[in-house]
Amino acid sequence: MRKISIFIACVLLGSALRAQEADTSASRVHVEVGLQAGAQLLLVDDDQSPYHSALGLTVQVPVMLHYDLAPHWRLSTGLRYEWWWNPMRYAVDVTTDGGLAFDATPRTGRSQAWAYRSTLSLPLQATWYPFSHNHDTLSLTAECFVAYNVGSNINIYHHSPTSGSTGGDHNYGLLPWRLEVGLTLATDYIGLLHGVRLSANLLPTYKDPTTGDKVYTAGLTLFL
Repeated sequence: MRKISIFIACVLLGSALRAQEADTSASRVHVEVGLQAGAQLLLVDDDQSPYHSALGLTVQVPVMLHYDLAPHWRLSTGLRYEWWWNPMRYAVDVTTDGGLAFDATPRTGRSQAWAYRSTLSLPLQATWYPFSHNHDTLSLTAECFVAYNVGSNINIYHHSPTSGSTGGDHNYGLLPWRLEVGLTLATDYIGLLHGVRLSANLLPTYKDPTTGDKVYTAGLTLFL
């Protein structure tokens, strides 16, 4: 049975470092370099999944090339680096087959796992602006991107009053590729909330080496 995880990311800190060419009537190409950081919350409909994550952090660095196709339309592409960290919600342990399972071994301490991922992605975006004279007022962006993990691991630490914390970095079912689609509504009308993004990974994010179960992710992002 497929395990579907709902990925809810709330961006708490957003700052932009933008390098953009001079705006002239003849110029339709714009380059943008950004920095974005935020907090994540992960929910899994199957509470028996050891990959259930409760929260996390993310940092994104996009380098985007924008082309103004028409006063109301913009096409964008580029390269985006993303680093994220998610602690597993439950205490987990490693099975003999190299998968993850709930930590049911009696011990004075408990084990905890954290998932880390660094990805490079190539996004393709199409943005519609209802008000051509002001692109910051309101926009709707459809996005598709393919991403590859340049680094990923799951750290499992065993906490014990006698031995302290021990553990290591391994890849317990983290899959290397993502194929994600998203829809973003951005506006400056709603106070601190500057955008809402719905997204889904069409490929499984995890595959348990023991059971073969796949974990899929979809998401809601709130930009502040």
